[in-house]
Amino acid sequence: MSKTGWISFLIFIGFIGSGQLQASSDYFDFLDPIDQQPLKWVPESTDDSEESSQEIKANLSSFYEEFAQDGNISIYIGYGYEAYFPERAAQIYEMIKVLASHYKINLMNWSFKKDQGSIQFYDPVRKLTYSIKVGSHRNNYIQAFSKYEVVMYHGHSRYGRGPAFGAFENYFRMGRNYSAIEVDTRNPYFQNEPILKTDLYPILSTTLDGELYLYQYRGQKDKLSKLPQNSYTKNIPGKDVDLVNASFLPGRQIFYFYSCKNRKYWRESLRDLFPNSNEKFVIGTYKNGYGSTKPEAVMIMSLVRQLSNSADVVKDLNSSDDCRNCFTTY
Repeated sequence: MSKTGWISFLIFIGFIGSGQLQASSDYFDFLDPIDQQPLKWVPESTDDSEESSQEIKANLSSFYEEFAQDGNISIYIGYGYEAYFPERAAQIYEMIKVLASHYKINLMNWSFKKDQGSIQFYDPVRKLTYSIKVGSHRNNYIQAFSKYEVVMYHGHSRYGRGPAFGAFENYFRMGRNYSAIEVDTRNPYFQNEPILKTDLYPILSTTLDGELYLYQYRGQKDKLSKLPQNSYTKNIPGKDVDLVNASFLPGRQIFYFYSCKNRKYWRESLRDLFPNSNEKFVIGTYKNGYGSTKPEAVMIMSLVRQLSNSADVVKDLNSSDDCRNCFTTY
């Protein structure tokens, strides 16, 4: 090897020893012992998306500046059906601590309330408190858009219907693939919805526990709805009706969706509602997800580190090696 080659090699080794190559070669596998799931995650079985939308690139500094104005950055994480288990919040709490140590960030005033799914810590350098709430209910998720600066979701896309909480049919409707969806008429989330497809399925009625319910048939006609066969089923509006009717914080917000192919399903709805990506910035996926907690913790740490280049946030998320380079921006 030439003298120049040896010098380059020694510099390379020195960088490794000093940890300066850590970010580019780090797959966050040191978080794996914390990331224990009670059930194996089964992604929705669909063909890979062929749509070729380019990522939106942004400087996120203006988001961090606006979030920091009140000294508090608020984050909500909604875990959907089959993605939620009580240990999620505890895992995120421990992962953030490990990541803070990993990046040598001195965070303090740590607080974790397991029964409330709430996490809090303080960055004394930036004088910022981070408040994180972990939940699993549909209506709490809807309300999060009007209360939190960063709103995250991890779960199923339901083939474009939208995030599902507590059961497959408890949708937050934000896609456009389905103009109507099947639900059990007893579902309190959708009791006051208009009934569709009455020309195909006449409205019937039943009295259960002294209460009158209107329905159309038992079980399901759409096999992807995954309703039980004993359901009293009705067809209600689908598409993005819940997204359109939701209230949002004024100003800037960041939305994070970790679910199968959500860029293909939800981009059109979100960008029609919020055409300015400097107001509402979306980080999502264009391939199937595999359900680990690591990406959420890595995403939160990207906020703590205030990574200004959105491509660096996506790079770190994909370095979690959970869904084989599935993360994107749109």
